[in-house]
Amino acid sequence: MNSTHSSISPLSKSDKSQKAKTVTMYGFALNVVLTVSKIAAGLFSGSYALLVDGIHSLSDLATDVFVYVFSHFAHEDADTEHPYGHGRFENFGTLILGSFLIAVAGGIGYAGIERLMSDIHEPIFGPIALSVAVLSIAINEWIYRFTLKTGQEINSELLIANAWHSRSDSLSSGVVVIGILGTMYGIFWLDTAAAIIVAIMIGHIGFSLAWSNAKQLVDTALPEDEVTAFKQCAMQVDGVENIHSLRTRKSGSMVFADIHIQVNARASVSEGHQIGQWVTLKLLQEFPSIEDVTFHIDSDDDFHIERPLESITLQPLRNEVREHLKQTWSSIEGAQQIHEMRLNYLTSGILAEIHLPLEAATNPNLEQQLARSLDKKGLNIQLRFWYGNSA
Repeated sequence: MNSTHSSISPLSKSDKSQKAKTVTMYGFALNVVLTVSKIAAGLFSGSYALLVDGIHSLSDLATDVFVYVFSHFAHEDADTEHPYGHGRFENFGTLILGSFLIAVAGGIGYAGIERLMSDIHEPIFGPIALSVAVLSIAINEWIYRFTLKTGQEINSELLIANAWHSRSDSLSSGVVVIGILGTMYGIFWLDTAAAIIVAIMIGHIGFSLAWSNAKQLVDTALPEDEVTAFKQCAMQVDGVENIHSLRTRKSGSMVFADIHIQVNARASVSEGHQIGQWVTLKLLQEFPSIEDVTFHIDSDDDFHIERPLESITLQPLRNEVREHLKQTWSSIEGAQQIHEMRLNYLTSGILAEIHLPLEAATNPNLEQQLARSLDKKGLNIQLRFWYGNSA
């Protein structure tokens, strides 16, 4: 028994996409100013660290383009070809972004090491370089806070990743300030050392982004503490006996959950389905990141789901059971009065609830005859009898 239910987000996908685009365009405009300022000031002042920081800002322009484009695709509604939505575009875009940063860091770091080993000692014109570096810290810190707030509001990992990229720019500019100050006081190699440190920071962020999103592309489960929180939430619903399987995966910022819910073995199909719907609603309300829940209802003593496929023993279905009972009871007087039968599949066998008309209760031997005939046939079917008028 399965059902799928999607959450209703306070913001539509188009609203989220528009917010992501707006904040990205603000960042793009400011990064244009920073890129031009730092590269120009680096060339004029002779500060290699500031020049490298300018190249770092140039990479930000490329990442802003990535975020803008992939945010557009990631927030499109699900369609026939993409029934789970387009969230993986966000993972794919962030993976490319991380790989790009690693490549930039490698090039800068290599050039910096060569420069450091060549023992180049060039004085720099510190005041201009220092002013631009300090301005970069202030602007990048503002971009970081603005982007992070919006990313958390629309639950976009790509936007949050871009925010932390801006924070890294702020930190790297801080390293550049130290390098410039050192050079101004005669420690000429400190400027190049600062450039290498900036390259390492860029590479670290790039690797973190690439690795985390590569794991999501291969359906890596959520952290164990989050999965445990989901289970505890589901267990609070009345009628849930246990949760014996909960699988999670992410598509961009969206979480998808497949959950196996154990209910009382004698619960009706509709009751089990209703319990599943309550579990779905509670999960969607408690965890906004969950986009979709698929639930499967099992009886409370049905533990075969965790076993390997080859060890699963299937029991006969309704028509086969009815045919067995019909043939076994064909010669028993009163068996023809049965007007309803409900089957409960248990680990120990099948429990058949037999519904008979009220007048059949006057035959005290009927139940024993029906049960005894099954024992003789060796059928693993338990019986429970109900008497009353047919509905």
